[in-house]
Amino acid sequence: MLVRAGIVTGMRVLDVGCGVGDVSLLVASLVGPTGSVIGVDSSKESLDRARSRAFQANLKNVEFMESDITGLVLDSPVDASWGGLY
Repeated sequence: MLVRAGIVTGMRVLDVGCGVGDVSLLVASLVGPTGSVIGVDSSKESLDRARSRAFQANLKNVEFMESDITGLVLDSPVDASWGGLY
């Protein structure tokens, strides 16, 4: 589904409501080392787990931020966003 949505190598992708990082980690593998992923969630516990999983998978192109979407400020634009809000 992500490939069909246009996610390709080199993109910068925002994953809103990333939880423990399931989609963020998948997207990180799709965008490759020239791309990046920013996973955002308001749950510190979920983000701690997501960071651990990214470290274990040796994915260096993904970062996780604790924030509510209404207060989110990024330093530069993204090419795509994915929302996992429940």
